[in-house]
Amino acid sequence: MTLQEILSRLQNVKKNGNGYTALCPSHADIQQSLSVKESDGKVLLKCFAGCDAQAIVSALGIELKDLFAEPQQSKAANNFQSKKIVAVYDYAGEHGEILYQNVRYEPKDFRQRKPNGAGGFDYSLNGTRRVPYRLPELARAVGRGADVWLCEGEKDADNLRTLGLAATSFKNWKSEFNQYLKNSHVCLICDHDKAGIKQANDACKLLSGDVASLKTLDFYTGEPLPGKHGKDFSDWFENEKRNGLSREEIAERLCTLTDNADTWQPINTDDAESISDFEETENAGAVKVGFTFGELQTIELPERVEIVRGLGRGENGLLNAVSHTGKSTLIRNLVLNLVLGKPFEPLTAGGRCYRVAIIDSEDTLTFLRSDLNKMQADFSDAEKKLIEENLFLICELSFGDEDLKLNKPEHFRRVVDAINDFGADFIFIDTVTSAFAIRNENDNSEVIENVMHPLKRFAKLTNAGVLTAHHIGKAKLENGETKEGIHRGRGASAFADKSRTIFNLDKDGDERVILSCPKLKGEKFADTIFKYDKDRRLFERQGITSIVSNYEILLDAFESDKGYKRKDIDEILEGEMSKATITRNLKTAIERGDLTRLRGVYSKNAQMLTPYSDEHLSINGNGTAETKNNLPEKEMCPTCERELVAMNNGQMFCEICLYTKPL
Repeated sequence: MTLQEILSRLQNVKKNGNGYTALCPSHADIQQSLSVKESDGKVLLKCFAGCDAQAIVSALGIELKDLFAEPQQSKAANNFQSKKIVAVYDYAGEHGEILYQNVRYEPKDFRQRKPNGAGGFDYSLNGTRRVPYRLPELARAVGRGADVWLCEGEKDADNLRTLGLAATSFKNWKSEFNQYLKNSHVCLICDHDKAGIKQANDACKLLSGDVASLKTLDFYTGEPLPGKHGKDFSDWFENEKRNGLSREEIAERLCTLTDNADTWQPINTDDAESISDFEETENAGAVKVGFTFGELQTIELPERVEIVRGLGRGENGLLNAVSHTGKSTLIRNLVLNLVLGKPFEPLTAGGRCYRVAIIDSEDTLTFLRSDLNKMQADFSDAEKKLIEENLFLICELSFGDEDLKLNKPEHFRRVVDAINDFGADFIFIDTVTSAFAIRNENDNSEVIENVMHPLKRFAKLTNAGVLTAHHIGKAKLENGETKEGIHRGRGASAFADKSRTIFNLDKDGDERVILSCPKLKGEKFADTIFKYDKDRRLFERQGITSIVSNYEILLDAFESDKGYKRKDIDEILEGEMSKATITRNLKTAIERGDLTRLRGVYSKNAQMLTPYSDEHLSINGNGTAETKNNLPEKEMCPTCERELVAMNNGQMFCEICLYTKPL
């Protein structure tokens, strides 16, 4: 078989260097564990979760020999056109429209195809929606409350259907298929071999929690368990017919066996021989722990490409902002530009279109749609079409009575599956504390375990860059910048410490925000001012010099030879900016050295607030101190009767009322 023929049988295929990655068909894969590449006329398969090649090809419905190129003279005799089609299994949508087919050939082989709209077929399912087998009948049966049986293949499902029972195949089951079986009573019929029992167990893990009851049934329990090619439902069905039972009698017997079957329990793969021969795969399929540097030099690694400033695939970043600053609006503006390949400096230079997902745990779908429609109101029809196809939204998502929480395993798995099916290049999460279940956001250990580690795994499994919005706490807002801008986000320092890149967004008046970058591995950008267009819901970059920022306004309020107490600064800047903004900019000015603060008084001139030091005193022969430059020994303020301080600028200064007079 060719590489492309094998890839057509896999799901979530993505290019990776000189090869491809995909979901492994031999286990319930959620992280594209399978590596596929072609070398010297053969196709190489490697599952980093431990599945051996035999298990993988069995799950694909092929044999190991199919991985090797056939001699040129035999290709014509063995291509699909020369094989006989013995069965075609239609996969249809809810309304009966054919989405794709699984074709069985003789000699035994399978190939998937989809209608091309011109009377023929395309033999690639990339971009094709996947559904359970016999979905229209399944949906009708579940709608009327019927029990459902799942078996490993389409042939078994068809035989079950002849008994008047609702049936589908659980092979390559996906968690999003669970919606069609919601609250149903389900029984999985296992093939009697190690690979079949493992596949049934993996499917049960995905179904558990979404169905009313879940049972498994093996008709040949007690018989020797082969590794593959064991007996299945169709074998049992044919045997019952040979024994003279009618279809009604076979159906009644099956229902009785199902009623007496055990409720499914997860199988411990550490000691369960019924799943697979772990002795055979323990060494062959183990995950490689490390590499010598020589080995590393020979490995083909993907090139790192930044999608958003400082963030590439598999990397996490944080956007900190106070509530109602405009962080969600800025994120959505950035999203639209990423999808259209347009620049949104300094976060993206544009030039390439990306597929982007938004996980919004704060707004409603109604508001989210309305907001995005306002933003794209002036876009062309072609641009709107591009957005419709390349923007994926997760909003108001719940599983049963539980709202989405990405640190809950089942929620995590289903979201990863959905995003991988979509093929997102970049993901935005709004906000971190809404999307994760945590009790104490100030606890570093809890934040690392329940937020940052899941986020890191989330980025890896989706192979996408991830930027998460986070709030700046009220206390940090009122006190201004922390010592390090990377820790301005609310809660534990681990939010910042475990993020590769951090952006901060601050208000700069009613219609402007300032975007800064306190943490970035690489060249940081200068603080950037955006002006907000309220009607269009768009931010426009104003640069860093064309508009006077609040920081510059504050510094301009200081006369070079005067000191100011905080209450005086507040009065001078009243109406220009809030007290919180004044606090933040004062802190920044002190850190940068643009202002000096001494005993509650701020000044531009550091010398003005510097009292005479010991260098202005001398010790006379009697051992007592005397002042140089004829400084007065002591003088009191005429207003508040406090002692005046002699300053280096030749002035006497009152620290209470700011009264000054020449020396």
